[in-house]
Amino acid sequence: MQSPFVGRASHLSAVLALLEDPSDPRRIVAVPGEPGIGKTRFLAEVTREAAHRGWPVQPPGRPGALPVAGRGDRRGARLIAIDDAHSLSLDMDTLLSRLRSEGAGDVVLLAYRPRQVRARLAHSLAALEHRVRRVALQPLREDEADALIPDTLDLPARRTIYAASGGNPAYLDALIARATGEGGAERLAAFAAEISGLPRVQLRVARLAAAFTGPFRVADLVEVAGIDPHTVHEAVQRLVASDVLRIRGEQEDLEFRHPLVRYAIYRTLTVSRRASAHERIGQLLERRGADVVSRAHHAARCAAVGDEHALRIVARAAARLTYRDPDRAAEFHAAVERLAGTASVRRRRRSRLARVHALMTRGRLMVARDVVNDVRGDGFALDPAQDGRECVTLARLAYMIGNLDEAASLLRRGLASHLPSVRRFQRIIYAELAVVELLRGDFDLAHRLVERSGSAPSTRGLVAVVLAVCGDDDQASRLVDDASVEVDSVADGRLAGKLAHLLWLSLAEMLLGRLAEAARHQRRGVRLARERGQEFVLAHLLVLSSHVLLRMGDTAAALSASQEARALADHLGSAPLAALSSAGLRQVGVARGDSAAAAGHGRRALDELFAVRGWVWAVCHLLVRREQHVDDPSLGLPGSPPDLVASRVAGLLDVPTRIRWYETLLEAALIARDDVAAGRWLQKMTSSAGGSTLSEAQGFLTLAKARISRHTGDGRAALVHADQARRLFAETGDAENMIRAGLVVADALAVLGDHSTAVRRLTETAREAQLLGLEALRVRATRQLDGLAPVPGDEGDSSAHPMDSLSRREREVAALVATGKTNREIAADLFLSVKTVERHLARIFVKVGVSSRSALAAMVAVRRAAG
Repeated sequence: MQSPFVGRASHLSAVLALLEDPSDPRRIVAVPGEPGIGKTRFLAEVTREAAHRGWPVQPPGRPGALPVAGRGDRRGARLIAIDDAHSLSLDMDTLLSRLRSEGAGDVVLLAYRPRQVRARLAHSLAALEHRVRRVALQPLREDEADALIPDTLDLPARRTIYAASGGNPAYLDALIARATGEGGAERLAAFAAEISGLPRVQLRVARLAAAFTGPFRVADLVEVAGIDPHTVHEAVQRLVASDVLRIRGEQEDLEFRHPLVRYAIYRTLTVSRRASAHERIGQLLERRGADVVSRAHHAARCAAVGDEHALRIVARAAARLTYRDPDRAAEFHAAVERLAGTASVRRRRRSRLARVHALMTRGRLMVARDVVNDVRGDGFALDPAQDGRECVTLARLAYMIGNLDEAASLLRRGLASHLPSVRRFQRIIYAELAVVELLRGDFDLAHRLVERSGSAPSTRGLVAVVLAVCGDDDQASRLVDDASVEVDSVADGRLAGKLAHLLWLSLAEMLLGRLAEAARHQRRGVRLARERGQEFVLAHLLVLSSHVLLRMGDTAAALSASQEARALADHLGSAPLAALSSAGLRQVGVARGDSAAAAGHGRRALDELFAVRGWVWAVCHLLVRREQHVDDPSLGLPGSPPDLVASRVAGLLDVPTRIRWYETLLEAALIARDDVAAGRWLQKMTSSAGGSTLSEAQGFLTLAKARISRHTGDGRAALVHADQARRLFAETGDAENMIRAGLVVADALAVLGDHSTAVRRLTETAREAQLLGLEALRVRATRQLDGLAPVPGDEGDSSAHPMDSLSRREREVAALVATGKTNREIAADLFLSVKTVERHLARIFVKVGVSSRSALAAMVAVRRAAG
């Protein structure tokens, strides 16, 4: 099936207009163009259209017996189409001599290659310049080429194919065939046919030249070929004349017209001849002291399995290219894995892991996933329980793709391993797991994991981000200070391999409001990422840079950064990255007052977000849990959060998670005092849980009913429902939601007037939350306690002073608070961290029933006065 005729409509119209205008003296249409640019197809389309209009047509080819016929006032005029006119001589002279006659009405289309046109034809066209119309066919634009590329190929593949083709239709067709596996060999054979007419020795030179990966010199060919230098020079001249080889630059280096032509000729070499050619070229490069990267390509193609010399060369080249050229690095790592064979399992594992890392650096996440999943079936796969590096890399790949559950599972498998090769990466694994849990919306768990990870130099920026999101700004600031000093002291060459650390650091600085520092580090990271070709990291840095620049008021620079990030996201095919860059463009649109652009980018961001299932719940859950509800008209969606977004999220979740999502939305509606929305989310919860017997699902539904009852002032019903929800959560062992239900129980008791029981339940709940490390719930319990007045005659010994219930350390902290010291000063006096002092104070406030430092100081003074 012939491909569509695209990109030449204006040229076709111009030629057809000339046919219809007998007064136009330009009767020769010259169609110059590079090989494969589409000259033959263009001539075929012109002659087909002309035949429909009644013109006698001589089909494309050499002029033979030309038909003589008439049409209107053009009696005897013909359309003659001649393809490959650069190779014609005698017939062309006859034709051009006839056209010199002013009375001739024939229209001649001449398609030729400018680099190969004969001098006689060039002189004739120059002499007839006043009768020549030139129609130069240019490469196809990307949007034109897109019509020829099948929709089955993803966006990165389509962009790669177009870039490699240079817009040349023939190369584009061959690349599409290779990518789809449909007729690729036949198209490559057509390129190789260009040298089929060469003598045997010259053909050998052409094939040997194809073994060079880049530009080469005639002297190189002479030294490698091992035949008469005169013969080599003669063969090269013939190849240049036929436009198979081209001279490049002032040094007169040679290269093939296009890499596809080189590859097509290379494929005609037998396996043994390929290996021999690469071996000789490798030896030549080694004698000349060429760098290891130049030699590695040839070593990888001629070495046998187990060749240690070749292995060392290829491995060194792969390590050197990991950040400079990740694609070639991945290719070399695959070669190392192949050359290592089955004897060296450790080397194979390291090579495959390095290959995955290189592909991730380049942003080729789907290809990396295929490598991890062993799609070729060689029986060898990476295992996160065997090596810490494998655990961390595979988890990062999973959450970059958007599969947060898989990432968490991989990291937990690593933590469960007792092998030393995994245990020494335990801190990094804890930090990575904290990020995953943060994205899943579990702030308390993320905070606990970060505390266990410590503050190793390699994870300081990442840990600071988690702490900043969780609200622990003091500790996050200390880590950012340390990480910033360290990064500033590292030279660019060493930092190029640690751009991910710079990315996390700048994000933490942005979250802490240090915009100038964040912008400075982002500028450095963007520059290094561009120099090293690390497009995936570059795109993320640009997204962050857009946010920082927008907050600093530079909307023009923010727009430029977002647009570049968007282009990179499309090129890399990363849906999470595309959603982030679209969201950045939406924010820029809002800042510039362009509501139409903001709405378009907002809807696009949502669509891209929903393309990645694992990230939907993460982002929306973060949004609502942090009480940053959306009410932005630029999204073109109503509600807070938008109803359409909420419904689409629910459609992607299983029943328990969907009910939890609706319960989160109900809580947000109650905070906003939106009774209508709260009732709607309760109905949706009821319908979702209707067919479910899961205690978890029923627990969320019952808890929602308790909240609705409390909101309407029905304390009795709220108490019943909350108590029931607490029991249901206890059946599933869900401690967090047991505490949340306990808070509603205490609130219902307060509504019913039972303040003493409410205080006791809140105190117990705050203590449980403290023990479990659920800081957010502990704070909520404390706030509810603050809202309840102390009740005289409560249970217990009325003569006991509240201060008596404090531990020794808590009494020390309380005493220092009474002296007016700050938390930082108390921490220094007692040799504790500020965070530990804050926790002691939280417990003290709950135990003694106060909510401020001044009230605690007054209570300490009263206690001292009482002895």
